[in-house]
Amino acid sequence: MAIVNVGNAVELVNTADGQLVRRVVVDGNTLVASFSPDDRWVALGTSSADGLHLVDAETGQLQWSRRDHQGGVQTVDWSPDGRRLVTGSMDGTLKLWDAASGRPILTLRHDGHVAGVAFTPDGSRIVSSGDGATAIRIWHGSPVKLPLDKPVDLLALRDGQDDSVTGQWRIENGRLQNVEAATAQITFPLTCHGDYDLDLVFRRAEGLESFNVHLPVGGRTVRLGIDGWRNHLAGLDAIDGRGGGDPNNPTRSNVTLTNGRDYHLRVRVKVDDDRKRATIIATLDDGPLLNWTGNLDALSDGQPLPTDNVFGFDVWESQYVVSQAALTPRSGEASARLGDRKSSGPPGWRVAKLGEQVDLLANVDLQRDAVKGEWSKEDNGLRIRPVLEGRLAFRANPRGSYRVKAEFLRKQGEQGPVLILPAGKRRILLVISAMPQEKISGLYQIDGKIPQENGTAVKTLLDDGKLYVVDATVTVSGTKIAIEATLDGKPLIKWSGEEGSLEIPAIWALPRSDLVGVGASDSDIVFKRWTLQMLDGEAWVRQPADAVKPEEKK
Repeated sequence: MAIVNVGNAVELVNTADGQLVRRVVVDGNTLVASFSPDDRWVALGTSSADGLHLVDAETGQLQWSRRDHQGGVQTVDWSPDGRRLVTGSMDGTLKLWDAASGRPILTLRHDGHVAGVAFTPDGSRIVSSGDGATAIRIWHGSPVKLPLDKPVDLLALRDGQDDSVTGQWRIENGRLQNVEAATAQITFPLTCHGDYDLDLVFRRAEGLESFNVHLPVGGRTVRLGIDGWRNHLAGLDAIDGRGGGDPNNPTRSNVTLTNGRDYHLRVRVKVDDDRKRATIIATLDDGPLLNWTGNLDALSDGQPLPTDNVFGFDVWESQYVVSQAALTPRSGEASARLGDRKSSGPPGWRVAKLGEQVDLLANVDLQRDAVKGEWSKEDNGLRIRPVLEGRLAFRANPRGSYRVKAEFLRKQGEQGPVLILPAGKRRILLVISAMPQEKISGLYQIDGKIPQENGTAVKTLLDDGKLYVVDATVTVSGTKIAIEATLDGKPLIKWSGEEGSLEIPAIWALPRSDLVGVGASDSDIVFKRWTLQMLDGEAWVRQPADAVKPEEKK
């Protein structure tokens, strides 16, 4: 297929026989045309203010037109994956676009008219050329300053699969959603160090739990929760260490969301010039939600993202759809990254090598990682004292097949430890000598059934004061999951089946569903050793504090 320019129209011509296939009429003279990588679409730049058009190459139908440039569009290029367009204009700017929706993502300023733009083959950089003091510029993953008072479309900037932290996300028809009713988290490579407005439209499609927005505020981050804490509450998480569900949190209020209904959330953040105090005002459907003013050092993030001081969403055991997310910087400095967020990983984390024995106990920060119960580092290990459903999350998220090994000693009690193990998009709950009357080991839950009903139950007796070793291997092959575990070298559990059969009771959930976890109920247990070994795939693991370079420390 070739393109012939005939004034205010372009003709699509079959290069094999020279026959006219389609004729498309647009406003203004066509200055540039470019086929998408799969030859399905044609992007046209014209001399008129209505300067960018997307045309279906098969039907000739106009998909969308945009008027965001202030001059003719002289150059256009597609990203290698076909998801982005970049344009250069006589107005001296480059614009990055979401190809599917036509939404503008970023505006970049080149010196003088822009004569040429191109993505690098890996899509991580943009090269622009033109006149002015700097004839050629390379735009890459380093921060790009955003203009004030111009909204940035967060949804057009994200990739649901590549940018999810936990869970599975996707972008479909311009809407962002987590694929299933589960715990999920996603970040956006933008930050603001001054005032800004955030405008969101969202709805809960399934589930009964919260929608949460992570907000950068003057170099810190706080989480705004809506219909959360299992009690239909909203508020900032946290204020002076008090979560949104704390009765003493001054931003706490009652909010109940209705599934299937769109809600409009508006947030305004203002930071004082001395960067010591801030104000956060939020409305829901134009009704007041919260209004807080206080010291910046009172703010903390109740469920931290892997990277500090960026925007993000998280949901808890529910499915949400976000149809609008616009950020408008008002003062100070706001920046975005064009490159892939995952290229270097979160600060202080690293990728575990295949076959490496990662010591998970060395990475534990009790204040950060304990979810419930009284945990301590003593007796040359990690100790949990008797409490119902006590649990802790290790900072390790295996994505693939792996092996864990734990050495434990029960000081006193009637039950053994609990292992919380990610398995594909689901989680496995392996209990050892659970239920005081029955002393059962097994998996909770398979197709909603407890061990006695799903065929994994085995009678297991533990002696107080004796050291035991549990060794478990989780194998992931597509949607097929297998787990095999031994206790002191003797067979304990063996199961295989579909990923969708796995679920764990909410009382054993961790803040992030992709992390390895450990727990115990009503027993005093010391874990002497906990290791993770990746067999395939990869795992990000938190490094011990003394292994993190000074510039990486938070």
